Amino acid sequence: MKFQHTGRAVLLGLLTLTGGVAALDPARDKPASADEIARLIRQLGSISFAEREAASKRLDAIGEPAFDALRKAAVEDADPEIRRRASKLLATAEQRLRRELRRFAGHAGGPRTVAFASGGRLALSAGNDRMVRLWDVAAGAEVRCLAGHAGPVTGAAFSADGRQVVSVSEDGTLRLWDAQTAAEVQRIRIADGGSTCCVAFAPDGKSALTGGLGELVRLWDLASGREVRRFRGHTGAVLSVVFTPDGTRAASGGEDAVVWVWDVATGGVVQTVSQQAGIVYAVACSPDGRRLATAGRDGFLRVWEVRAPLFSHFPSGKQATKPIYSVALAPDGVRVLSGGGDRMIVVWDIST
Repeated sequence: MKFQHTGRAVLLGLLTLTGGVAALDPARDKPASADEIARLIRQLGSISFAEREAASKRLDAIGEPAFDALRKAAVEDADPEIRRRASKLLATAEQRLRRELRRFAGHAGGPRTVAFASGGRLALSAGNDRMVRLWDVAAGAEVRCLAGHAGPVTGAAFSADGRQVVSVSEDGTLRLWDAQTAAEVQRIRIADGGSTCCVAFAPDGKSALTGGLGELVRLWDLASGREVRRFRGHTGAVLSVVFTPDGTRAASGGEDAVVWVWDVATGGVVQTVSQQAGIVYAVACSPDGRRLATAGRDGFLRVWEVRAPLFSHFPSGKQATKPIYSVALAPDGVRVLSGGGDRMIVVWDIST
């Protein structure tokens, strides 16, 4: 399955969602059935102004579950009042979904990576000012600064419990931090023939994966700083790495336009899937480990079944013009968030 980016908005950077895309949904009072939604849409055309207003208010509160029915009504319903109100409700909901909720200011240079901690209470950002900054998401305030890298920070991630942070930099080091005290716990020198571009924290918190210009994916023991394993196969720089939720598999993508799926215990190749056109900038894994989402230079977001062929429902004749640099899957495994060179952040429904 692949999706094409279009439109204009603001791209913040690489986004990893722990709380899921559902955090963007409008408020809703209680779950609504399909029958209730259909009844409310019919009520949008009531002869009573009060009933029309009540239906509009309830549909607005229901939010996303009503979107598909509203889209259909806005185009197909015979009643012009229903079409008008359905269109207005959708426009209002879309505006709400796209609003900026909070701005985190503090970096002296451009951020290059962002991530949420489990639960979404904390977030991190890191980039060209060589700092990893931790933020209180609700307040938008910086709570801690992890300082020590001698070059731009190219990747960073929280441990599953949110107590530690791992980061990599153009200075050729991987660093492990205590997220509570900002103390550096471990420093690992990575000599892989070039800058390290990406890092992933293992689900058990004991190891990390790195990738970079040296065409290798490497597994590190964080307690000892020892290199445990190398994953060989890439023929270009590795730009993104990710663990499956159970930690038994890993996936990576990069300049060779191929997504590699690895057996973490042996270093063996489980699967390779071709991006078909252009660099793979980002790889994300669904919570059940069954799907991978990849973003690439060709401007398409692709969703893959692990150990299964690519499936595609994208309309023929469409052409992507901008690359997609970042991608994340929601915990429900159905929705995907992506951002790219068109300056748009887009939420996709995999099922449709």
